[in-house]
Amino acid sequence: MPNRRGAILIFSINDTKFNTSDLKKFQTGDPTLPVIYLDEASSRVFIHNRNGWKIDTDEVDAAGIEKLAARFNIPSLLRKSR
Repeated sequence: MPNRRGAILIFSINDTKFNTSDLKKFQTGDPTLPVIYLDEASSRVFIHNRNGWKIDTDEVDAAGIEKLAARFNIPSLLRKSR
């Protein structure tokens, strides 16, 4: 389920800045697993992975979105990203 609580992060992808407080957040059920964010305005999906104290952020392509939605049982991610 979407959840807006948690730390606010600002990150850039291809010179565009995003603020996690403006994105829809999907928890994956385990704090050691990635967090998925959806920018509803652009339908772009991002994934945050923890690597020690560092957080790596990547944009997810269409095939990756389908895999994430299936793996973590988030059907609304598919609907909203189209």
